[in-house]
Amino acid sequence: MDGILHNCSQDDTYDEVGREIVTGAMDGYNTTIMAYGQTGAGKTFTMTGDTSNYRLRGIIPRAISQVFQEVCSRQENSIRVSISYVEIYNEMMYDLLATLPDQDTPTSSNPLVIAEDNKGHVYVKGLSVRLAENEEEALNMLFEGETNRVIGAHSLNTNSSRSHCVFTIHIESRSRTKSSAQYTVSKINLVDLAGSERLNKTHSTGSTEREALYINKSLSFLEQVIVALADKRRDHIPYRQSKLTHLLKDSLGGNCHTLMIANIWGEVAQMEETISTLRFASRMMCVSNEPVQNILHDPVLLVQQYEKELDALRQELAMHDVLANRASVSYEPLTEGEREDIQRQVRQYLDGTLTEIEVINVRQIKETFAQFKISIQNMEAELEERLQSMAEMRQSPPLQLSSSSGVGAATTVPRVSSKGNTNKQTKLNIPAQLQAFNDDSELVGDTDGQGFGIGTAPVAAKQIVSPVVATKKLKSKPPKKYSTNKPDGLAVGGPLVSSGEISQHSLEQARGGSRSGSPEMMPDKKLTTKPSTPPPPQEVFEEFKKGRGVNIYQALTDSKDKLQVRKKNAMELSKSVNETKRQIDQLRVQVEERTRKRLETTGDLVTDNGEVVIDEKEYAAIVELKKMKQHYRSLYDNLMSVKREMQFCQHKVDLSRQKMMEEFDTWYKQCYLGDGEQTNSGLPQAVESNQEMFDKVQAQLLNNDIDTQAFYHARTRTDKRLLTDSPVKRRPGAVTSNVKNKPPTLLTVT
Repeated sequence: MDGILHNCSQDDTYDEVGREIVTGAMDGYNTTIMAYGQTGAGKTFTMTGDTSNYRLRGIIPRAISQVFQEVCSRQENSIRVSISYVEIYNEMMYDLLATLPDQDTPTSSNPLVIAEDNKGHVYVKGLSVRLAENEEEALNMLFEGETNRVIGAHSLNTNSSRSHCVFTIHIESRSRTKSSAQYTVSKINLVDLAGSERLNKTHSTGSTEREALYINKSLSFLEQVIVALADKRRDHIPYRQSKLTHLLKDSLGGNCHTLMIANIWGEVAQMEETISTLRFASRMMCVSNEPVQNILHDPVLLVQQYEKELDALRQELAMHDVLANRASVSYEPLTEGEREDIQRQVRQYLDGTLTEIEVINVRQIKETFAQFKISIQNMEAELEERLQSMAEMRQSPPLQLSSSSGVGAATTVPRVSSKGNTNKQTKLNIPAQLQAFNDDSELVGDTDGQGFGIGTAPVAAKQIVSPVVATKKLKSKPPKKYSTNKPDGLAVGGPLVSSGEISQHSLEQARGGSRSGSPEMMPDKKLTTKPSTPPPPQEVFEEFKKGRGVNIYQALTDSKDKLQVRKKNAMELSKSVNETKRQIDQLRVQVEERTRKRLETTGDLVTDNGEVVIDEKEYAAIVELKKMKQHYRSLYDNLMSVKREMQFCQHKVDLSRQKMMEEFDTWYKQCYLGDGEQTNSGLPQAVESNQEMFDKVQAQLLNNDIDTQAFYHARTRTDKRLLTDSPVKRRPGAVTSNVKNKPPTLLTVT
């Protein structure tokens, strides 16, 4: 063995087995980490860990985090990360990411098939490979796949994985600094194998027993492949015996860094399984892989590179021709004028007027031969046409055409005798040419040099300004300031006061008297007095809420109350939906159990009409299951309606809060600030609910520990989608789990 990890933390485990191998994957090497061992030995906890606890996360979440840390640190490369997650259950393959809401990649009803390309690389046909932009998206895909896995319970493990799962991270790296067509591709296979089982210890029955048989069978085929790879005399490796070995063909004896973790029990009662696991690990040590860096070439960039090389070679050749006094030589494709010139030279050469054709380059030679070929073909065609016309004239009688009225001058066609001599001519009448039109009135269009004048636009053609635009322009202008004689200490141009406030103020002035000024024209001194140092906005905000902003604050409070009511209803409906879903799962298990017992005792009884005969209890359970499904659908529709109302109420709360802060800003400037002064940056926020305050505190805590943000957000996002989204629809015939997958922290350790 390479090492023993006893009472080791998740951090130390990953540093020992995962960190170096993931770094190699970023350089273009394929890597595989697989966990093998007896059921209940901790394989899933080692690979996935606790999905609800950041400190107890396993190898897969830590590998995802390291990959994206490497992406951020390698700024000179453009790295693309994609995720796929496949499950092998009872020798059937399922896409664990098919339930993600994605309209671009719809789930196909065709089964997944393992195939190989022309280079022998193995891939799964029909498996979705989804792009992950950041760590949070990749973790969300992991958590989504974990909820879709099939698990079961037996005496050794209450949440036993009943399938093999392969989580693959596909990496593609291209250089940003080098203009090279080369790029590297690699993949990280993180394999969580189902545990081997002994039926006399697990006491599995029914579907669990059938699953155990498939698991032990596939693990037996895996061991046969390992034994065949360790034997150098074996020519054939039985990869195709099972889906698991065929899928891991590259990882077993191929182009891959492969590391296996053997999970064992630390108890004497499991000694036989522990020894069997260690023997398998020792055989695995005898397998030799040959990992090489996966370097590919982009065909588009190669074409661009070749074009640049051709341009450079043309320039170099042109420089060489200039030095050799051959500057007139061109290596570009021949133009139409050059082709016509070569064609003329070829005709002169054939006529005998030209004795020599000057050769400059290879293109001219090729074009000269092409023109010779065209000339010969034309001569052959002309000769054949002449011979055919002479044959027709020998067979036809002499032709005499009479002239008719209105016909122009006649021409003659010679008649050829049998000896080939012309002895008679035949006249042909050709019509006279038509007279051209000289009258301009018969033509269409305008004569050259005559156009149309622009002229002068009338006064009435000026664009009329819209009233709305005029109102906006008027509002955008600064308000006029009116100067009035006021006592010292009063502001000039204070805030407007309503008629009710003026009357009340006048009444008070009438009762108590006034020192100076008219009571009708004097505004409220409390509102218009501007101290030398304005008070903090937080202190006068309560006064604003009780005075000028009372209506806005009341609207904000009402919107918040409605939002809280909707949230409470949504929470209650979510609990009802989850409870109904749990009851549906229990009823489904009861129906399946009754159906299994009926088939074991009486068999599949049918009537004459082909209907299946069932007892009253099974029928009642089926009817109750249908009613529960209808009730679930009704609750789910109500939940979606309440969620839409929540969104509307949240929007109203945001608008009211924004309007309130704007009004407060205006009021504060009018009452306490002078001309040109700005509002302090510490404006108070509207009253927030307990949930909003909790979200703020939670965001501050997450900002203090940046590494946990992606893990927390991905977990919250997955849980929220499972609570509110529609139930998953799998294709007909697909196996569904009877037990909902839960975090590994719920395992009981004895």
